Amino acid sequence: MKIQRTHLLKRLDTLYLSYNTSFGNWKNSDHYVTLRGPRGSGKTALILEWLEQHKHFYFSFAGLDEPMALRLLGDRLQKYMDEYNLDTLPMDTWENVFLNINTLSERTCHIFAFDDADEILTDNVFSTAFQNYFATQKRRAILTIFVTRVEKLPEFPPDYTKWTYDEIPIAVPYFSIADLCKCFQNKKGDDLLALYALTGGIPKLVHLIDENLSTEENLRLLLSPDSPYIHFCANEFDHLFRRSESYMFICHAVALGNNRISDIGKFTGFAYNKCDKYIRALIENGILTTGKDESNKTVYKFVNPYYRIWFNIVYPHRTEITLGAVDEQTISQTLSYIKTVADEEYVAACYRHAYYHFCKRRYIDRETVAPTPQTFTAAVMKKDKYGQPYKDSEATITFDLVHNDGEFTYAMLILKDEHYLGKGEFEAIKAVIEDAFWLDFTFFICYNKGRICEEAYRFAKFNEYVKWEMIDRLRF
Repeated sequence: MKIQRTHLLKRLDTLYLSYNTSFGNWKNSDHYVTLRGPRGSGKTALILEWLEQHKHFYFSFAGLDEPMALRLLGDRLQKYMDEYNLDTLPMDTWENVFLNINTLSERTCHIFAFDDADEILTDNVFSTAFQNYFATQKRRAILTIFVTRVEKLPEFPPDYTKWTYDEIPIAVPYFSIADLCKCFQNKKGDDLLALYALTGGIPKLVHLIDENLSTEENLRLLLSPDSPYIHFCANEFDHLFRRSESYMFICHAVALGNNRISDIGKFTGFAYNKCDKYIRALIENGILTTGKDESNKTVYKFVNPYYRIWFNIVYPHRTEITLGAVDEQTISQTLSYIKTVADEEYVAACYRHAYYHFCKRRYIDRETVAPTPQTFTAAVMKKDKYGQPYKDSEATITFDLVHNDGEFTYAMLILKDEHYLGKGEFEAIKAVIEDAFWLDFTFFICYNKGRICEEAYRFAKFNEYVKWEMIDRLRF
């Protein structure tokens, strides 16, 4: 199943149009483009799909050290030069390679795409030659595209992001919930969120999903011995780490809820300084991230839900999976755990949406934004037959108030399965919020899994004073 990333293809088209209409400016400004994204996010598929429309030169540095990269790139470049009967300098140095690229761009393609370029970009010899090429006055204006990962590679000096010319980054993340909505149009609500939690939006795993099957049926297929779902995580860790076993044990501890450094140390038996070293590497490679708990202490959690499920379910049951002997109890526990993860991912998506549409637009630093649960109680008023108001009941509801620099800026109400925001409750909550905060306040209602009355929807759409924004799963 192919999911077209139309917005990223349009971004590349716009960039190429800018290149064509301001040819001289590109030469003078020293631009280069990077497609950045985690492993398996579909960067190579995206760039190859876009390159089909244009004359180009493509080369992948995957698995090559600097001497072998120079040799193989030189061989490929030589074939292009021979095809156009161009004079060629010896391909024995990177300086000559870039001069040959300059010569080739005069006769044919202006787009040069280099895939899996993380290691070569941080190589001293390559980076020096590349900078010298950009410094020359006789070079052609070419569109250079590097395809790289997000992870930092501190062991390779120097940091190529400190080069003196301008980088134009294009992020290629994993698929979002909205992307999966477009892909699996027959999947809604909990079913869709479950598929997102299972795959983490990783394209290689999303393509394994059969839209016509239920979540349980898809899960059984994914847990089969020969499924790429089982081997993807292990392969990634073998690629990222020299001794992946210790890193995987740390992740298993985190998946089981040991998210503080002390808890991880007790569970694994590793010394705290050793745990800290492993965790730093996992954070640098985009597997874990940090957060704060209720007592403002640092906790560790997974960036992607796929790894959380894999280390909680697949890691301890690898023997049974290999033998094809996964029992019904494991399937039942996995489905229950998937629902828990999916609910938490939905809540996180709501906060990302709120941050993007409120904090980011107002230049509020994300690090200073912290949610604080608040409970409000207000009277639900009704009118008797004479039109006189009377207190019918009380409405009590708890939601997160998110504040910045000591002032509350927006609130988040996430309706669960059993929640219904009726007219009376809505009017009471509205009165409390408007009385407490007046203007310049945003109230986000996330009703993907709950229900909301028509009056609440109309108020959210037409209110002039307090912004009530409705969030559904299609907008993430």
